[in-house]
Amino acid sequence: MNRYVAAAAAALALMLVAAAFIFMFAPTDALQGPVQRIFYLHVSSAIAAFVSFAVVVVGSVAYLWRESIVGDRVARSAALVGVVFTTVTLVMGMMWAKPIWGTFWTWDATWWRTVHPGPVISTDALPPEMLFTFLFTMACTLVLAAVMIAIRYRIEALTDALPEAQFVLQAARRSTS
Repeated sequence: MNRYVAAAAAALALMLVAAAFIFMFAPTDALQGPVQRIFYLHVSSAIAAFVSFAVVVVGSVAYLWRESIVGDRVARSAALVGVVFTTVTLVMGMMWAKPIWGTFWTWDATWWRTVHPGPVISTDALPPEMLFTFLFTMACTLVLAAVMIAIRYRIEALTDALPEAQFVLQAARRSTS
């Protein structure tokens, strides 16, 4: 088993443990009921998306400043992972919004500000079991994002090497003809 498969398996195992905490350890919210459990993955995915896009910025700066191909690959890899986690965030948000707000989506930013939950981490609004579950899920999601970026980086490196390998192969064919 190569290191990418091992890392992916470890990330998957962590996400399954996080799911167990979400469904078996964290108490059911008194106001929202079971649908509140989406919060753990929704917010964690949003944070993973932001971190992925921060990695894009760092990689892009490295590429522009030092012409680093590694920085370029990191930026390309993290951008794709950031889009994946942004999609997960939006889908989870819509799944939560329908039973709570009665609609999947609204474009009214003022309405969003009035009904969207406020900060619960910085205000100590979460019971300890919920806070632990959230922090654990967030850590697991960030590990998953890092593994996804690493795997995508490997794909980008192989893709970048492909034209060079094809050129060498074509040159070898010409020399034998």
